[in-house]
Amino acid sequence: MLTENQKQQYHRQILLPEIGIDGQQKLLNASVLIIGLGGLGCPVAQYLVAAGIGKFGLADFDVIDFTNLHRQIFYKNDDVGKQKVAVAKTRMLQMNPNLIIETFSEKLDNQNILQVIEPYDIVLDCTDNFSTRYCVNDACFLMNKPLVFGAVSQFVGQVTVFNVEKDGKKTNYRDLFPKQPSESEVENCSELGVLGLTCSVIGSFQALEAIKYIVGSDNIFANKILTYNVLNHRSYCMDIQKNPDAALNQPNNQKDFLQHTYQSHCNLNEKYEIKIEQLINQFDSEKIQWIDIRELTEIPANPLQNIKKMPLSSLKIEDINPTFEQTIIICQSGKRSFNFVKTHQSSSKTKLISLFGGINLLQSYFDANKR
Repeated sequence: MLTENQKQQYHRQILLPEIGIDGQQKLLNASVLIIGLGGLGCPVAQYLVAAGIGKFGLADFDVIDFTNLHRQIFYKNDDVGKQKVAVAKTRMLQMNPNLIIETFSEKLDNQNILQVIEPYDIVLDCTDNFSTRYCVNDACFLMNKPLVFGAVSQFVGQVTVFNVEKDGKKTNYRDLFPKQPSESEVENCSELGVLGLTCSVIGSFQALEAIKYIVGSDNIFANKILTYNVLNHRSYCMDIQKNPDAALNQPNNQKDFLQHTYQSHCNLNEKYEIKIEQLINQFDSEKIQWIDIRELTEIPANPLQNIKKMPLSSLKIEDINPTFEQTIIICQSGKRSFNFVKTHQSSSKTKLISLFGGINLLQSYFDANKR
């Protein structure tokens, strides 16, 4: 039962007929799993804590990077290098010391995600890569868990609720996009950019949909997807229809799910990529040249002193000096460099190799080792 203190704390919310005392009690009793504590997950967590949710699961294997701070508003400069779930838990407990919070700092995949999501009433997908997105979707589909989906890029975001029956129909992410694209086919916010406020708007929408589901609202935003542009405030809704191709690509039982392959560019392809750890003591080698193929407007600056900037938009393979034994190609996240190396490696007169993780991991390595 709600205490008198809780009734006072949430009084303005309880006044809403759609919430009331019963709805506030449902929020307190609810358990919510947030997957991804980045630009979307931060506002989602803040607003759900403020609304009175009683139990949380936080899943994210990543650490805080300096480039996260403009949009991941839980974190401060002093948090750089720390686990996101640990810092997020601390901030949430500062908002409400009575919360029950379980953290998952390992990478979620089809080998562990079913056990992670099982105890929770509702899941919020706040991830930023397709391999995890499809894995989360399929797991929630198999376990019949409501899934609040959000995604952002530049000034545009999308939100919907999957796996909730409405008007006799229940849809999921594969009804929109049956097959998972390769990670290298689709650029993310580290390459395209994103406004922090876009994350806050879409994250707020996600939190709202979770609250509506928990209190039993009839206005769940299911079977349609909202696209919202914060630059011009234009929005449109598209109905989601059942897609016959979804069943052809989606695991239909736990055995198939465990055997399904979820592509991830987070796995090293040794033919085209090299890890920063393999290049220790070779940063100043005269046998290696480093080429940054990011555009001149992209930041942060490369931490290496001897790097040559050759923007991809104007780069030709014949422009690369062939006298070095090895040429390390770098971009922001490792995707553009991977595609460039994959395309040109066989025709290059020098051995081309892409730096796995790009500037993002390179800068983190330098920060950690204070080079």
